[in-house]
Amino acid sequence: MPRLLASGLTRDEFHQFKSFRTAGTKPPPPAPPATTAPPEVLAALSTKPANPCGFFESEDEEEEGGDDDGKGGIHEEGICADGVSSALLHSFALGPVEEHKGGDDELGQTWVKSHTGTGEMKEMNVPWNCRALNTEGVPLAECQAVLEFANALDVCQGQNEPLCDPLTLLRFLRARDGSVKDAEVMYRGSVAWRSSFGLARLMGEYGEGAGYALEGGGLTGPWAWQRNPQTKRAKLAERLSFYSRLDKGDTLEDDAPVMIWRIGLGDFSGIAREKLVDIVSEAFVTHLEELLQYGRKASFERKRLIRGRLIIDGTGLGIDILRHLSIIKRITSLGKEYFPETTASATIIHAPWIFAKVFDIVSPFLTPLQRSKVAVLRRSGPDDQQFGFRFTAHSGLQLTALPSCLGGTTSDAQCPEPEKAPVDAAKELGV
Repeated sequence: MPRLLASGLTRDEFHQFKSFRTAGTKPPPPAPPATTAPPEVLAALSTKPANPCGFFESEDEEEEGGDDDGKGGIHEEGICADGVSSALLHSFALGPVEEHKGGDDELGQTWVKSHTGTGEMKEMNVPWNCRALNTEGVPLAECQAVLEFANALDVCQGQNEPLCDPLTLLRFLRARDGSVKDAEVMYRGSVAWRSSFGLARLMGEYGEGAGYALEGGGLTGPWAWQRNPQTKRAKLAERLSFYSRLDKGDTLEDDAPVMIWRIGLGDFSGIAREKLVDIVSEAFVTHLEELLQYGRKASFERKRLIRGRLIIDGTGLGIDILRHLSIIKRITSLGKEYFPETTASATIIHAPWIFAKVFDIVSPFLTPLQRSKVAVLRRSGPDDQQFGFRFTAHSGLQLTALPSCLGGTTSDAQCPEPEKAPVDAAKELGV
């Protein structure tokens, strides 16, 4: 069988198509429909391109394709979205392939459909390639790994849920240090957990404005969720919460979500006493999901990976907090396991000197990436003019965007201090 070029055409087809385009004419009408395509053609149509990055296989083809759109392949009427010539499809009663936009929704769904000889429309899956991944925002150096990952999951172009758009796959890959095998394990575990944990029910209990599939926990529409607790237990967990999302306005150019944690002020003794750890853990999951989905939304819009900025109020992070370390780990442990690469930085402010000293001791044992993500910032004095510059340099956020309790100028209502767990709260909730 003649060798296919990277564009999906044989050399004879390529020259034939180019002559028609140059002459301004169309290819001859298709031959009568064949009931069965020859095995070699079916194999050519079903086989993924040997060169998924879309680069030319020879200097000859590059020369012959010099008058294309400048992206190394032909994108004219008559060439299918998966690189197979429509003339080839015509000859086997598949007809020209058209690309349709899937409702212009926020997730950018697309699909490809073909006209059959009977006028019936049927869908065709289009596998990813490196060029398409790069167009969606995946850095060129990581395209091949993301492509392998997508192929391992059998994910095609336009398929974004559950959590399988290119930039979210990149999150999983980076969370597992570039290992496709480990990223696949994390991905499959995360999707299974989202179903078994009941994420769809949970997000409906703590807010409104987003639809979730029960199976896999993927979004069923655009992300427009807003926190608004609906049940008695959700409202109690919200009062005990040490976390919040900052309404930052236009302070960040990339529209990354900003989260504030006030761990040192949480009533973990009361939470343990009232047996509320599971409820608080569920509430924290909605916070992690909020962080992930706002980051995904910004990534879709910007066509590049956007991760959140975490601001940690170090008030209360002294020796006493060590007594509650096991509870804090239990509440926050799900983040690392099921929510990949959600934060770009964690900036700790107002930390007591003992915390800063401990961090200085453990810092050399962290990886360079971990050290770049975390910074402990302390004022040298009330007139420390450099503090704001250091804060902005690490977090990307203007100091004025913080609530006034943290040294900014916005309302403290955005990150209220956690309340004490009420006595007999568990009994009241029937826990």
